[in-house]
Amino acid sequence: MRAPLLLASGRLALIAIVAIAGCGQLTATARQDALAMTQQTPLPAVHIDIVVDRFQFTKPEELCNQPLVAEVVVSAHREARWNTEDGKRPPVATSGEITRHGYFIYTPVPFSSFTSLRAHSLPPGEAYMSIGGQVGQDTYRMDGYPQLSGVGGHYILVITAPALRKGITPADTLLVSWAFPIDASGKVIIQQAGDPNEPGVGPVQPEIAVALPDLKATLARCAA
Repeated sequence: MRAPLLLASGRLALIAIVAIAGCGQLTATARQDALAMTQQTPLPAVHIDIVVDRFQFTKPEELCNQPLVAEVVVSAHREARWNTEDGKRPPVATSGEITRHGYFIYTPVPFSSFTSLRAHSLPPGEAYMSIGGQVGQDTYRMDGYPQLSGVGGHYILVITAPALRKGITPADTLLVSWAFPIDASGKVIIQQAGDPNEPGVGPVQPEIAVALPDLKATLARCAA
């Protein structure tokens, strides 16, 4: 006698149960059919690029009121992960659904050197991350948020508490919100120079930079 076929709700999965009278075991064909039909269809790759309007720093004094400012050296690159319990792609199909449910990709960032220059309203943490990255074929980018490229990279960072902590591991991870590279001569690049070949009219954006000792002196003079 054949048991009823069951169709899993919302899934293209069919569980076929074939009982052999007096035996209670599935035939080899039935087992193969059940395995094939229960395999989930892979989710299509998503490439999410979010544009946000962010504050642009133009002078060192503007760092005074930021939650946490630190001088760091990047020690390694770790694998990006989704903000889910296992770090894998959430079970939703489209980029619209992903952003609507608060999912994103983040990349843990470890440092070989971390010096707090000013902790205005946020103490240093135990773990740090940047927004964005790639997991498998999926990519996520939030315009204006830095990716710290290059092991050994030397930066001044503005660090904040993330607006969303859902699925972040560990839960108290802090966010790298702005990053200013320090070049070999000890110059901190507050604003990169514009490309003179960039289309458009008007003056090219100038480089804004400050010597690292001068920046540290400015932060030391910030009002408490």
